[in-house]
Amino acid sequence: MPDAREYSVEAHLRLVEACDVVDYNVRAPGGGLEGLREIDVIGLNFATDSAFICEMVTHTSGTLYRNHNTTVQRVTDKHTWARRYAESRLARFPNQQFQFWAPYVTPKLADSLQRIDPSLTLVINEDYRSRVEVLMAAAWDHPEDIGNPFPGRFRLSSISAGRKIAGDLGHGRKERPDDWRRALV
Repeated sequence: MPDAREYSVEAHLRLVEACDVVDYNVRAPGGGLEGLREIDVIGLNFATDSAFICEMVTHTSGTLYRNHNTTVQRVTDKHTWARRYAESRLARFPNQQFQFWAPYVTPKLADSLQRIDPSLTLVINEDYRSRVEVLMAAAWDHPEDIGNPFPGRFRLSSISAGRKIAGDLGHGRKERPDDWRRALV
């Protein structure tokens, strides 16, 4: 069962990156010890032959696991395994993007994580917040059900917080309010 962090990344992959297929907690086939590992979220965009391989954590303390060294080692191990998985299972997608999502990472840890591999995109700190804002704007522009509670919950929470939604644009679409970013507060 996906959790909130996976839903938010899945919504980003569907609404912003236009992925056709998104799957959660993807494991290698065949079981054994390799079958115990998983990738949090994978998105596939067939039009651009792109695969988005995403790991994420939601710790807000800045140290994502027990300590600095443990965090660097765990992220390195996860990324190494994700690359192996992509090489064997996603070779059909030449545009592979490896992403690591975390809302807050200390500057020292961010520096260490950036050295893991140039192919690993860190979606952390301000970039994380920026992507969530882009996703929230996209949620207003895509009122249809995408099988993910994140966009609907954002719209509902901003409505219940007293945010005004401007008039109906037809076909059930609502104009995004100018103050949609304040729904984050």
